[in-house]
Amino acid sequence: MVEAEEPFEGLFTQGMVQGWTDVGEVEIAGETILFKNAERRAKLEIPERLSLDEARKSGAELRPHHDGTIHFWKPATMSKSLGNGVMVGPFVKEQGADIARITILFAAPPENEMVWTEEGVQGAWRYLNRVYRMVAENLVELKAQGDLGNSSALEGVHKGLYQKLHQTIKKVTDDIEALRFNTAIAALMELLNAMGDYRKEAGITPVYRHAVLCYLQLLAPFAPHLAEELWHEFHPTSVFSAPWPQVDESALVADSFELVVQVSGKVRGKTMVSTQASEEEIKRLARAIPNVQQHLAGKEVLKEIYIPGKLLNIVVKG
Repeated sequence: MVEAEEPFEGLFTQGMVQGWTDVGEVEIAGETILFKNAERRAKLEIPERLSLDEARKSGAELRPHHDGTIHFWKPATMSKSLGNGVMVGPFVKEQGADIARITILFAAPPENEMVWTEEGVQGAWRYLNRVYRMVAENLVELKAQGDLGNSSALEGVHKGLYQKLHQTIKKVTDDIEALRFNTAIAALMELLNAMGDYRKEAGITPVYRHAVLCYLQLLAPFAPHLAEELWHEFHPTSVFSAPWPQVDESALVADSFELVVQVSGKVRGKTMVSTQASEEEIKRLARAIPNVQQHLAGKEVLKEIYIPGKLLNIVVKG
């Protein structure tokens, strides 16, 4: 039936989802933790005596209980017997499957264990709500925009957004192939911030509409329900029927970069610099930053260390 001897050629073992688990009441004797619930402690393979330092290093926490006692909490693989699971049905009914997916996929690389937390759930909720508002609050203006047209003619902030979009398309595509889902979602969050900054400066434009549609396609593998719903505002067919966005290689060539300027190893400013600028011009621009000037005033410059395309460190005496 298949060419391979096994049903698959490679096995990827994903990490388990963990939940915060109450091990029970403890006493603190100096720097030692003494457990009252020996059965639960043994089930979680915790030694009889544990130092406070060992507990901190393991990621455990000591939390006050409602009855005034102190309880020991630690992440453990979700199970019915430990009572630390999340009921999938009620959660999906209340929050939606997309929030569960983003919470899990963004928390850690898929080969690692991840700890399910309310903070992670709220973070996923805020992110997906921002995506929803990106479309819903600007829907009339987005639908009124025409096609992108000739991308090579873009300049300024329009070109900047187009470049950022295609850098993200490449990043997300590569990360999905390598199963790096958490970094792919991080790249989508970064792009969402860039799109928000662009909208504040340039408004709703054909470039922005193009970025929104590509964004929904990139989001679809991670939050399919929201992506599909928003996609249907523009197209009658499924987002999964559309071809995956193709990278414009010419857009990956940056014409500027952010230079980090340090004075004696401490960051004192940042500025955008043309990739064509000479080292002398870059040093001049760095010294023109007001905060850098303030930290150089009256001091002798011993040397300047320039890392091309990244950083300039001005070392001063005193």
